[in-house]
Amino acid sequence: MDMNKYRRLPESITAEELDAHWRELLDAAEQGSFAQSEEMALAFYELAQRQWHTARALDEGIQSRLENWVFQVWNPGSRTLVRNVVFISVYTGLPNSHLLLRNPHWQFVH
Repeated sequence: MDMNKYRRLPESITAEELDAHWRELLDAAEQGSFAQSEEMALAFYELAQRQWHTARALDEGIQSRLENWVFQVWNPGSRTLVRNVVFISVYTGLPNSHLLLRNPHWQFVH
């Protein structure tokens, strides 16, 4: 999957188009490996910026899937991942991501 395509999206995009991109990227993230988490986080960051510009809340189903992914890949040792997760959480209003920041050594247990 070409992650750069998300960086090339216009700043202003319809909510329907953006939702389709969220679902496409979440599908790929949920099937991908942990090793791709920083690259995925950067792509999610690009979508989160565009979400912010819509002035519309993220679809609850998408929000739930995104937050689950964030909790699964959380790695406080990766500055890149932490930076992008913070921005993703703020721009999309993830309701429970603050738990990661309160306890940065939290680990997802399968």
